[in-house]
Amino acid sequence: MGRQPHQFRLAAMLTLALLLLGCSRKGPEWNNEGIESIQLGQRGTVYSLAFSPDGKYLAVSSKVRDKGFVVWDVESQTEVFSAEGRIKAIAFSPDGKILAVEGVEKAAGLKRPTIFSPDGETIELVDPFTLWDTTAWTEKMRPAITDIEAELLAFHPKEDLLFVAGKQLLLWDLKAGKARYRIEPHKFWIRGFALSPDGRTLVTGADTGKVWEAVTGKELWSFGAPPSTDSVSCAAFLPDGGTFATGGIDGKVRLWDLKAKKEKAVFSGELYRCGALAVSGDGKLIVVAGGSLADDPGLVEFWEVSTGKRLAKLNVPNVIHVALSPDGKWLATGTSDGLKKGGPNEPGVVELWKMAEVLGKKSK
Repeated sequence: MGRQPHQFRLAAMLTLALLLLGCSRKGPEWNNEGIESIQLGQRGTVYSLAFSPDGKYLAVSSKVRDKGFVVWDVESQTEVFSAEGRIKAIAFSPDGKILAVEGVEKAAGLKRPTIFSPDGETIELVDPFTLWDTTAWTEKMRPAITDIEAELLAFHPKEDLLFVAGKQLLLWDLKAGKARYRIEPHKFWIRGFALSPDGRTLVTGADTGKVWEAVTGKELWSFGAPPSTDSVSCAAFLPDGGTFATGGIDGKVRLWDLKAKKEKAVFSGELYRCGALAVSGDGKLIVVAGGSLADDPGLVEFWEVSTGKRLAKLNVPNVIHVALSPDGKWLATGTSDGLKKGGPNEPGVVELWKMAEVLGKKSK
C-alpha cells in the first residue's frame, strides 16, 4: 500500500483526536478539575438507586439487558445480588435487613398481576411488589398491592408500614396485609417525597407541596403554590426532623420550618430546574441535581446548610438521580440516555464519587 498523502493523514489524526475527546468526556463543558468517578456496571438509563442505612450496599435499577437490577458492595464495587428486570422504586427498611422493590423482576419468578376495570372487561397488568431479606438475598414477602404504580417507596421507622407514592399515595400495613389509606393528593404524579425521621410527618410534591400526618393521611398544610416556586420536584428531611428541603423546576432549593409552616432559606445557583435532592447524614450538606443555566446537560451542586454557601459543583451530563451514603463518604449519581454536548449519544450510567475529593475542589 502506498503512503497516504499528508493532508489525508492530518485529517485522520484530527478526526481520531475529536472522537477520543468526545468519548472521554473531557470537554470543557463537563470538566471536573480532575475529579474522577467510578462507573458501576454496564451503561443504561438509571431508574432508581438507594444506599442501605449502614452504607454498605447501593441498590441500582437501570436499563441493562439481563441485569437491570444490581446490589453493589460500595467499598469493593462488587456485585452481591443481581436480577433481570426493571425496578421502578426501591427502599431499604430502617435496619437495612429488608429491601422493598416495585417492578418486574424475572429472577424472583414474578409475574405481573392482572386487575379488572369496574366494567369487568378491561384487563390491566400491574407490576408486583416484593420484599427481600438482605441477609441472604432471598424473597421474604409479596405484599398484595396490585392496583397502584409506584415511583417512590419508604418504610415507616417504627411500624411495619410501607408508603407507596405515584399518582396516588398509599400506606400499606404489612402485618395486616391491607391499606390504611389511599388518596390522590395532587393533580399530577408525586415527584417530591420525604418522610420525617420519627415517621410522624410526610411531605409530597408535584404541582404544589403538601405536608401530611403520615399514619392517618390527614393534610396539615400546603406550600409552594405557583408562581412562587412552580412545582416541587424533590424533597428530603434534615436529621433534626424540624426542617425539610425541597427543589423545584425554578432551580432553587428551599428550606422549610415544619413547626412555623414557612420558608426559612433559599439556595440559588446555576440550576434552572431541580430533579433530585439528598441530605447528608449529619444534616450539614444538601446535594441537588438538575439542568444548569449554562445550557449544560446536567449539574450537581453542593450546599452548606448553615451558611447557604455553595461548596462545590460537578458537571454530570443528563443526571436524574443522586444519593449520599449515610457516612458521607460517597455520592452516587444516575443518568439517563441522552446526547452529550460535544460528544456522542451515550446511554446512562451509575457513578460513584468520593466526597472528600468533590468537596476538596473549589466552587466557581
